This record gives sequence, C-alpha cells and structure tokens, in this order.
Amino acid sequence: MIWAMSKDFGCSGFRVGVICTQNEYFLQAYENLNVFSAVPYPMQCIISKLLTDDEFVDSFLKYSSDLLLQSYNVCITKLEEMSIPYVKADAGMFVYCDFSSLLPEPTFEGEAQFMNALAKAVHVVLTPGESQRDVKPGMFRVCYAWNSVGVLEVGLDRIKFVRDYILEKGWDNITSLTIEDYLCSQK
Repeated sequence: MIWAMSKDFGCSGFRVGVICTQNEYFLQAYENLNVFSAVPYPMQCIISKLLTDDEFVDSFLKYSSDLLLQSYNVCITKLEEMSIPYVKADAGMFVYCDFSSLLPEPTFEGEAQFMNALAKAVHVVLTPGESQRDVKPGMFRVCYAWNSVGVLEVGLDRIKFVRDYILEKGWDNITSLTIEDYLCSQK
C-alpha cells in the first residue's frame, strides 16, 4: 500500500507518504532509496497533530468527498451531453474519456492535434492517453478535482465548443479558432 498526504489532504508540497508492504525484496531495494527522503521533524509534528485530530479528519474527508462527488457528477453530465464515452469512476479524481471520434485521424498524431487545438483555442489541457501508455488514440484523462465546480463547468463547456466546431465544420480552419470565438459564442 502506498499513501501520501497529497491526494486525501491536498498537501502535495508536504512530501509525506507511507509505504506498507510485506515484500522483503521491495523493502531491501527501497532501503537504499529512502536515505534521501527523510521527513523533517517539524513536518512530522504537523502531520502527527493533523492525523490525530479525528474530528477534523472525519469532517475534512466528508467535505472533500462531497465536493469530489459534486465535481464528478458535473463532469459526467457534461460528457454525456456531448455524447463522449467515458469509464465510470469508482473513486479518484479523474475520468477517462474517449474523444477518438473527434480526431482528424485515428493516430497519436491526431490525438496530439486535438490536444493542441483544445490548448490553443480554448486554453484547456487534458492528459492524453498516449502519455498513459494507452494503445488507442483519442483517450484522455479529465481531472475533475483540481478546480472549483464553476471552473470545471467552464472548461467542459469550452471542450464542447471545440467539439461542436469539429462536428459542424470539420478540421478546416481549426487553427484559426481562438478563445475570443468561444467568448463571443457565450453572449
């Protein structure tokens, strides 16, 4: 088991984690790596106080879980409105989506073109499947936990704008598509 403060508590800068294993080979190998990653004493005190405050931990995790569920529901609702297939999440902070029907060609080059069109035209960044070792071009990871629900909705609306443009006009002139075009469409 690997656990860290970064996901459950949003404390990625704390660089505090735990590995629990009974694998002796892993432990032997890890002993040599761990020498440079000791947690400083002040950080140990902070984390100890935080994790022993059961009332805070319970309320924080409940609040966080409620926000994650709300964001997840917004994300999948918007994807369903766009008819974008996705893998339902049981936990976590990502939804894996299939944008392959929008690629200019069914290749990783096409995936990169779609990713670049989103970034350039509407300033939305998704994690492409190729970087996650997916064999199918057009798969993307959407992080629904990073921003507020309002920002998430705007990002997904921007993706929908590019999707609608591609479905209506194809890939012709997509390089001239700008954020101003999106903003004008919202008026």
